[in-house]
Amino acid sequence: MSCSQRQLVVTRRGAVSVVRLPEAGALVIGREPGCDIHIDDSTLSRQHVRLYMGETLSVEDLGSRNGTAVVIPDSDPDNPETGATHRLDLREGERRDVPDNAIVRIGGVVLTFEEAGAPATEAGAGRSWFTIRRWPSSISLLSGSHPRTSAC
Repeated sequence: MSCSQRQLVVTRRGAVSVVRLPEAGALVIGREPGCDIHIDDSTLSRQHVRLYMGETLSVEDLGSRNGTAVVIPDSDPDNPETGATHRLDLREGERRDVPDNAIVRIGGVVLTFEEAGAPATEAGAGRSWFTIRRWPSSISLLSGSHPRTSAC
């Protein structure tokens, strides 16, 4: 998928929020209101992870208390329904690429990446609880139910 077509899908406590990502740059995700993407969740550190966008997506753990992991489904052409995964737990300051089919776990929150405009498939789609502090507007992942929001 090209970098201009990515969107971030955030799943938290069964609720799903979606936001279109910029083509390039870096965003800090955490529970601190000043983060680029603020998620109101006690399992996140104030500044939990940095997300890098460009030709590839990558994440960097910023010294989080509850950890960051890139989870990659194993691809077995003979048995595609095995459900096996490979989990890469990041150390503080470690940066890892995020393959197209991977998910990123930050504390109790799940981040997935998909082609922009794809419908969110998790339960709770249509509820929004986020804030993006840069480009071009601010969005905050907060408690509560609001109409689905997508910023680009």
